[in-house]
Amino acid sequence: MGVWNSSRRRGAQGFTLSELLLVVVFVVGLLVVAYSAASGIRDQTATSDCQTQLRSLKMAAAEYQARRGAFPPDKETLVVEELVSSSEVDRWELTYANGDTTPTYRAADASCR
Repeated sequence: MGVWNSSRRRGAQGFTLSELLLVVVFVVGLLVVAYSAASGIRDQTATSDCQTQLRSLKMAAAEYQARRGAFPPDKETLVVEELVSSSEVDRWELTYANGDTTPTYRAADASCR
Protein backbone atom coordinates (compact mmCIF):
# COMPACT_ATOMS: atom_id res chain seq x y z
CA MET A 1 0.00 0.00 0.00
CA GLY A 2 1.49 3.34 -1.06
CA VAL A 3 1.71 6.54 0.96
CA TRP A 4 -0.70 8.36 -1.41
CA ASN A 5 -3.34 5.65 -1.43
CA SER A 6 -6.67 7.34 -0.57
CA SER A 7 -8.53 4.17 0.35
CA ARG A 8 -9.13 3.60 4.03
CA ARG A 9 -7.17 0.94 5.81
CA ARG A 10 -9.07 -1.60 7.87
CA GLY A 11 -9.45 -0.30 11.41
CA ALA A 12 -8.52 3.32 10.57
CA GLN A 13 -10.63 5.86 12.43
CA GLY A 14 -12.13 9.11 11.10
CA PHE A 15 -13.43 10.28 7.76
CA THR A 16 -11.64 10.98 4.53
CA LEU A 17 -11.52 14.52 3.18
CA SER A 18 -13.86 13.60 0.32
CA GLU A 19 -16.46 12.25 2.78
CA LEU A 20 -16.32 15.43 4.85
CA LEU A 21 -16.66 17.62 1.75
CA LEU A 22 -19.64 15.58 0.58
CA VAL A 23 -21.39 16.05 3.94
CA VAL A 24 -20.65 19.81 3.94
CA VAL A 25 -22.03 20.20 0.39
CA PHE A 26 -25.15 18.24 1.34
CA VAL A 27 -25.79 20.35 4.47
CA VAL A 28 -25.26 23.61 2.56
CA GLY A 29 -27.72 22.41 -0.08
CA LEU A 30 -30.33 21.69 2.57
CA LEU A 31 -29.79 25.14 4.11
CA VAL A 32 -30.25 26.84 0.74
CA VAL A 33 -33.52 25.00 0.14
CA ALA A 34 -34.78 25.83 3.64
CA TYR A 35 -33.86 29.51 3.27
CA SER A 36 -35.59 29.88 -0.09
CA ALA A 37 -38.74 28.24 1.28
CA ALA A 38 -38.75 30.56 4.31
CA SER A 39 -38.22 33.58 2.06
CA GLY A 40 -41.23 32.63 -0.05
CA ILE A 41 -43.38 32.24 3.05
CA ARG A 42 -42.27 35.68 4.28
CA ASP A 43 -43.27 37.26 0.97
CA GLN A 44 -46.66 35.55 1.01
CA THR A 45 -47.27 36.72 4.57
CA ALA A 46 -46.43 40.32 3.70
CA THR A 47 -48.76 40.24 0.69
CA SER A 48 -51.55 38.74 2.75
CA ASP A 49 -51.06 41.38 5.46
CA CYS A 50 -51.30 44.17 2.87
CA GLN A 51 -54.49 42.72 1.42
CA THR A 52 -56.03 42.38 4.88
CA GLN A 53 -55.18 46.00 5.72
CA LEU A 54 -56.68 47.24 2.46
CA ARG A 55 -59.85 45.26 3.10
CA SER A 56 -60.08 46.75 6.62
CA LEU A 57 -59.64 50.28 5.29
CA LYS A 58 -62.29 49.81 2.60
CA MET A 59 -64.76 48.33 5.09
CA ALA A 60 -64.20 51.17 7.57
CA ALA A 61 -64.66 53.76 4.79
CA ALA A 62 -67.87 52.05 3.67
CA GLU A 63 -69.14 51.98 7.27
CA TYR A 64 -68.36 55.69 7.64
CA GLN A 65 -70.15 56.42 4.37
CA ALA A 66 -73.20 54.43 5.49
CA ARG A 67 -73.38 56.39 8.77
CA ARG A 68 -72.57 59.88 7.44
CA GLY A 69 -73.71 59.79 3.83
CA ALA A 70 -70.24 60.65 2.51
CA PHE A 71 -66.83 59.05 2.53
CA PRO A 72 -64.32 60.21 5.17
CA PRO A 73 -61.92 63.02 4.24
CA ASP A 74 -58.88 60.98 5.31
CA LYS A 75 -57.74 57.82 7.04
CA GLU A 76 -57.26 59.58 10.39
CA THR A 77 -61.00 60.32 10.55
CA LEU A 78 -61.68 56.59 10.51
CA VAL A 79 -59.27 56.12 13.39
CA VAL A 80 -60.86 58.95 15.41
CA GLU A 81 -64.32 57.48 14.79
CA GLU A 82 -62.91 54.15 16.03
CA LEU A 83 -63.94 52.29 12.90
CA VAL A 84 -60.40 51.02 12.50
CA SER A 85 -57.15 51.27 14.46
CA SER A 86 -54.15 53.00 12.92
CA SER A 87 -52.07 49.82 13.12
CA GLU A 88 -54.69 47.98 11.03
CA VAL A 89 -54.27 50.32 8.07
CA ASP A 90 -50.78 51.79 8.44
CA ARG A 91 -49.65 50.50 5.03
CA TRP A 92 -52.39 52.32 3.10
CA GLU A 93 -53.54 55.87 2.40
CA LEU A 94 -56.99 57.13 1.51
CA THR A 95 -56.88 59.98 -1.02
CA TYR A 96 -59.18 61.78 -3.42
CA ALA A 97 -58.43 62.75 -7.00
CA ASN A 98 -59.52 66.17 -8.30
CA GLY A 99 -63.05 66.59 -6.94
CA ASP A 100 -63.84 62.88 -6.66
CA THR A 101 -66.28 61.87 -3.94
CA THR A 102 -65.09 58.26 -3.96
CA PRO A 103 -61.72 57.63 -2.32
CA THR A 104 -58.68 56.12 -3.94
CA TYR A 105 -56.64 53.67 -1.89
CA ARG A 106 -52.89 53.96 -2.36
CA ALA A 107 -50.17 51.85 -0.80
CA ALA A 108 -48.05 53.90 1.61
CA ASP A 109 -45.62 51.03 2.05
CA ALA A 110 -43.39 49.93 -0.83
CA SER A 111 -43.87 46.29 0.15
CA CYS A 112 -47.60 46.49 -0.70
CA ARG A 113 -48.45 46.09 -4.33
